[in-house]
Amino acid sequence: MRKEPAIGLRMYRALASAFPFEFKNAYGDEMLQVAEDAIEPIWRQHGLLALVRLLADIAIRLPIEHLAELRQDVRYGLRMLAASPGFTTVALLSLSLGICVATSAFSELNGVLLRDVPGVSHPGQLVALQPAASYPAYERFRERTDLFSSTLAYIAPVPFGVSLGGHTERAWGHLVTPSYFSTLGVRPVLGRIFDGRQEAQTPAVVISYRFWQNHLGSDPGVVGKTLLVNGHACAILGVGPKDFLGASPLVFYADLWMPVTVDPQVAPELAGHALEHRDRKMFQVIGRLKPGVTVARAEAELDTVARQLEQAYGEEDKQRRGLRSTLLPGGKMLPIRSQDLPLVTALPMVLVGLILLIACSNVANMMLARAAGRRKEIAVRLALGASRARLVRQLLTESMLVAAGAGALGFCLSMWLMHLASQVKMPLVIPVSYDLEPDGRAFVFTLFLSLLPGWHSASRRPFEPPKPTSPRH
Repeated sequence: MRKEPAIGLRMYRALASAFPFEFKNAYGDEMLQVAEDAIEPIWRQHGLLALVRLLADIAIRLPIEHLAELRQDVRYGLRMLAASPGFTTVALLSLSLGICVATSAFSELNGVLLRDVPGVSHPGQLVALQPAASYPAYERFRERTDLFSSTLAYIAPVPFGVSLGGHTERAWGHLVTPSYFSTLGVRPVLGRIFDGRQEAQTPAVVISYRFWQNHLGSDPGVVGKTLLVNGHACAILGVGPKDFLGASPLVFYADLWMPVTVDPQVAPELAGHALEHRDRKMFQVIGRLKPGVTVARAEAELDTVARQLEQAYGEEDKQRRGLRSTLLPGGKMLPIRSQDLPLVTALPMVLVGLILLIACSNVANMMLARAAGRRKEIAVRLALGASRARLVRQLLTESMLVAAGAGALGFCLSMWLMHLASQVKMPLVIPVSYDLEPDGRAFVFTLFLSLLPGWHSASRRPFEPPKPTSPRH
């Protein structure tokens, strides 16, 4: 046999050996015999293209046969689970409650610690300076263009008295530098944002999408209209994007944004030349790192600037140790150091893991007890020629069906619970709201949890085949 047909035959045999056991038992020998007899004539008459087509036909057939067997396993597994409604109900409830607790805990951590600030572009490039700084210090930090492509500073939280429909309501907002929205990469849905240009004599204000919907009736012509803030007429400059409530919505959410250049009569926080005082450290500072600049390098450089400021104004504290300036992830809902994140999430995840492990162990023990009553069925299937691997696969399919059903129920229950939790109003002066509803990341986590109980249950020996007894002499 020539080289090409010999290689094609070896590849054909390799593909044929990957077919399911039942298929090979029925058609395997015939398939190989036909291929051995026909491959040489096919090569001589039709060439390489015919060999490729022959291999493609069997390669396409391979997953089809496996899916056909999987379909049989699923149908048989559903029948067996339906035949034991008590076991199926208890197993589904036990696993679904465990998965619900785990998914809810992960959704809470995700909503508070892992989720990015909505509406911000490339949040991973943002870093937040801790502690707060004065405006003169921010100006020095802003000069470090070798570290940051852009920076911003804002005062938060700032209460505003907004006159709406003849009565005054309190709204919370930020006093921001002109680079606030451009640094965050936020674009308005209506109008424009602060861009450093000289505004009109009337103070300007940017409102949030939520404020626009809830208080202004989603008026498309709202830009340019007047809003009475702290008793002063302010022109509405633009409407922020949907879901955007500021650079740190979990701590200092905002419905209104006004520039730091506004008259102190409109914003009393700026009274007494607040922008000129080095001791008024009330500005939150965020910067967008340049490509290639690490957080460690920026932190060290800013610490040097902070020490130089202390020396220049005679405020240096030689006994003070550690960094004067610390950089935290600025694009997260709650800024927290990356090295502290495992410590914060470890305890909740360990507790959740223990709860899920208890649920898995309970279901695995139930399946072991149930398997004891299936010895006769398993013995019959072994006698009919079923392999151990085939029986294990069938029992694994049943376990995965229970786990999949529990995962679906647990995820739906978690969505309902987290939706209710997100509607709870915290008894705080600043009305903080939490978005804890599961997202795509929580769905992937639930999918992993659904696979874990199935494998855990199937890893326990589901049956013990009957041992043959030796005849007595």
